[in-house]
Amino acid sequence: MSYEIKGTVKSVSAVEQVTEKFSKRELVVEHGDKYPQLSKFESSGDRNALLDSVNEGDTVTVHFDLRGRAGRDGRVWNTLSIWKVNVNSKAALRPSTGVIGDGQDDIPF
Repeated sequence: MSYEIKGTVKSVSAVEQVTEKFSKRELVVEHGDKYPQLSKFESSGDRNALLDSVNEGDTVTVHFDLRGRAGRDGRVWNTLSIWKVNVNSKAALRPSTGVIGDGQDDIPF
């Protein structure tokens, strides 16, 4: 069963090489209007390239599957596994102001 969610990208990780044959990336998305929530999604293998054009602040629709597995200790682990990402709008570029720090001018002239 597949799901989708719309939200704003909070972070996109670099590719993490877990084993010789397995690599993954993580995408954190903020969603919800009244009570915003953060959800972490995971891509692996060839699907890592889906996150190459995604940046912090972009509005996206993430299509994902919910996967679960039991560990050796009996605990259950869930993964929100990405299979498609649509970038609905790119983050607005902030023009350079030339100001470093908090913007307070400590020069006396």
